[in-house]
Amino acid sequence: MLAPLLGYAFNADVLNSLLTAYSIFAGLLLNLLILVYTFSGQASPPSALAKIRSELVKELHDNIAYSILVSIVLVLLCMIAIAYTKRFDPPKLTSPWLTGVTIFLTLNFVLTLLMILKRIYIMLNTEIEKPTINRKSA
Repeated sequence: MLAPLLGYAFNADVLNSLLTAYSIFAGLLLNLLILVYTFSGQASPPSALAKIRSELVKELHDNIAYSILVSIVLVLLCMIAIAYTKRFDPPKLTSPWLTGVTIFLTLNFVLTLLMILKRIYIMLNTEIEKPTINRKSA
């Protein structure tokens, strides 16, 4: 990463904000994972659309689980970084490797969130546009 080479570092306030954001994201993503699990349990007749839907739900599940893992790692990393920076008087900035890892994982997390958003959009769009079969009883 270029950030440590350019001299970027985080102070305790920035790390507290990141810690709060990732904690909230972890909780929301856990709820989204449960929502996807309940959505995957809906039975549909075997068809090409059902196969695509099941693949999409599996990929979505994997992305959400990975995002939860990254957010938990980032929460732990931010907690360690806050403890490191507040150990000194006056508080220090984060070390270059800690800054680089935090920025890398943050970018990874954002890109994974964009993949989740794309897959949810596709899944909801196919559900809305799914043709309905109306059978009239004679």
